Amino acid sequence: MSGPPQRSDLQEHVAEVERRREQLGADLEALTSEARAQMGMTVEKLIWKIAAGGAGAVAGAITNFGLRKGWKAVRGDEPPADPASPKVGWGDALVWTATTAVAVAVARLVATRGAIAGWERATGTPPPGVETGRRR
Repeated sequence: MSGPPQRSDLQEHVAEVERRREQLGADLEALTSEARAQMGMTVEKLIWKIAAGGAGAVAGAITNFGLRKGWKAVRGDEPPADPASPKVGWGDALVWTATTAVAVAVARLVATRGAIAGWERATGTPPPGVETGRRR
């Protein structure tokens, strides 16, 4: 049997516990910092998706409204509510579908690019997941 622990053994044990406690504190601090960065990025991504989606939806709705008004001004009647309906002639169905598709796609592109520019002005960085580079 050995006797009571020696003072030097106890001091070494205390020193080791202190070292491990400091390392644990540093690890916890690094983990906390990483978790906060990840949460911030997740919130940033969500905000960007809402902003870009909202800009695209508003642009699409305004464009659709303008197309309907333009159709009525040019043709004198309402555009087809359901171009796929057999009651709508092929010409009207194709013209309305193609015109709407192109106009809404271009409007959403313009709105998204505008949202990117606004994001960059507001934050100084590109939106999450959007690559910016040299424009040609």
